[in-house]
Amino acid sequence: MAERYSILIAEDDPKIAEIQRRFIERLERFEVVGISHTTRDASDMVDVLQPDLVLLDIHFPDGNGLQLLRQLRSSESPCDVIMVTA
Repeated sequence: MAERYSILIAEDDPKIAEIQRRFIERLERFEVVGISHTTRDASDMVDVLQPDLVLLDIHFPDGNGLQLLRQLRSSESPCDVIMVTA
């Protein structure tokens, strides 16, 4: 069986997060393991779920994605990150 890649969607807009989820779930070998609407939840989910990839927005009600990215890199989190923003 082919390896599956786990993805965490970190997006403050629930509608955009749902669009991303639907797109990802059409792809073989990729699965959404969580959706976060705040940087705090995203940080906790990365620690617990240990996704292979985080799709990360910039703007959140409790901070910004660049700060979260810095935190992930300083903690040596092995997940990859793709910034997805308008």
